[in-house]
Amino acid sequence: MEADLIYLLWGTIFLMLGVIIILWIHSRSGLDIVIPTASPSTNTPTPLISIIVPARNEALNIRHCIEALQSQTYSNLEIIVVDDASTDATPKILEQLQAAAQRTPQRLTILNGSELPSGWAGKPHALHQELQHA
Repeated sequence: MEADLIYLLWGTIFLMLGVIIILWIHSRSGLDIVIPTASPSTNTPTPLISIIVPARNEALNIRHCIEALQSQTYSNLEIIVVDDASTDATPKILEQLQAAAQRTPQRLTILNGSELPSGWAGKPHALHQELQHA
């Protein structure tokens, strides 16, 4: 029994010593990962990013969603929304947002969804239409 306690004590001492050595080596050898931040060149144009948003009966959420997208600080951004035959106030809200977007640098394009072809589901078809426009 006494031998078991001695082994436990020495095991604990070696474990603590190992942890201390590892921490000491880590702090002394510069193992921290540092990623230098490169300042963006002002002469290089930024690529156009197209954000596509399919919307069907999203009157409760669409205003907040589009305003959040418009608040992005990326300089070359376009937002494309397909109103996929909404039966609520979504089209009216989108018109209001598009009118207000005339004063913002981001481009907001509202598309009216076309008739759903045979074999297509609604959301993939709306995304396909937005992709074709982008």
